Order: sequence, then structure tokens, then C-alpha cells
Amino acid sequence: MAADDVTKVPDRVCEGRVSGAQVEPLLPTRDGELKEEALFFDKLYDIGHCTLSTKNVEVLITVEAIPAYQYPRQTIERKGVPISLGSAYGYMSKQHSTRLYVPCTFKHEKQRVVVGVSSTVNRPDTNSTPPHAKPVEGDDKVATFTAAVAREITRDWLKCPDAEKLPEGPVKIHWP
Repeated sequence: MAADDVTKVPDRVCEGRVSGAQVEPLLPTRDGELKEEALFFDKLYDIGHCTLSTKNVEVLITVEAIPAYQYPRQTIERKGVPISLGSAYGYMSKQHSTRLYVPCTFKHEKQRVVVGVSSTVNRPDTNSTPPHAKPVEGDDKVATFTAAVAREITRDWLKCPDAEKLPEGPVKIHWP
């Protein structure tokens, strides 16, 4: 392969909000240029998106900070396979996207920041998707990346109270 096929990941991606080292495991080492499209990641809006893509892989990160909205754990977890990271909780959809609801009371007492990650790394064939997600190759990488993004966004960017209490390691997927 040509040298220009090597996927080079910068130190920081998504307007400097996410460590490039965290996204590297989701990307092939030789898949061409890494492209980044970030919308509303420069400062906090209600929702921001960042898409990182190469020839064959796409990673989408979303961050939602919608004040005073209620996020009942049981209701949220019923949307898919439950996931958790310390006091944060959420679900993995049948398309293997994750949505993690992280406590972040910087504006309102019950506020949560929703960190979403989806990637073609672990997306199953949509024609054969079962009613609920079943483990597939790449889920562990997405779980690790979701946790890393949640920690970085809530600690470094948003400065959420108690963000330091989010444990190290991947999001736990509670398979049925």
C-alpha cells in the first residue's frame, strides 16, 4: 500500500475535545485520510456532532446537554441493552450505537449530558438485526471509546461536578 493510505490521526479531534489516541483503535491503520466534520463542538450548544471518517469506517460522536429534561433510568435502559459507567447509564441500540446519560448538574439539578457514539466498526448487517443487540466484534472497542469520550467531555470541556467519579475502563454492557 502507498504511504498516503496510512491513516494519520491527530493528537486531538472534534474541535480538540477528544483525544486522537482514543479513536485510533476504531480505525484501520491503512484506510486513507481521516476526515473530520464537527458541528457545534466549538462551544456548548444543546447538541453537537462530530463525524470522523476514513474510506471504510465512520465514527459519530454526539453530545447533548438539554437542561431540566428528565432521564428516568428504567425508561432509558429499556430502549436497548443497558450500559453503565459508574453513576452514568444508558443503552446500546440494536444498531450497536451507544447513548450514555452522564450526571452533569452545571445548570440544573437533574441535568445529564448525553454522550452518543456510533461506528461502522461494530454495526451488524441491518437486514438481520435481531429485536435487541447481540454481541458482535467491535463492541468492546466502542464501549471503551464511549467511556473515554464521556470522561473527556464531562471532565475537560464541560467541567461537570463529580465527573472525576466516572471510573476508568470501558462502559459495561449488560447483555441479557
